[in-house]
Amino acid sequence: MRAPIGWKQKKPGLRQNRKRTDGLAGDALGRIGRVTVQLREAQARGEIVTTCKPEKTAQFLVASLNGAIFLSKLTRDPDVMKRCIGELDRYLALYKARS
Repeated sequence: MRAPIGWKQKKPGLRQNRKRTDGLAGDALGRIGRVTVQLREAQARGEIVTTCKPEKTAQFLVASLNGAIFLSKLTRDPDVMKRCIGELDRYLALYKARS
């Protein structure tokens, strides 16, 4: 079976887009790392419960905020971000240590 015409042709913008995507991925990983550290420190101070998994929680928080930013821009509605932050506040309250 033959490959479709143009299948192996290089696309000039693809490499540039890949570099941009790699940069964005690195930025997200950096943010996840910083949030993870903050969550671990809060756990050590007894501010959040030990059942919180800092790495997974950080991934969820960063992904949620990135999604909210994307949707806010897409819909041109800043209330999307406000609602997302409200829901994230409710989510984080589940991990707050009871004193």
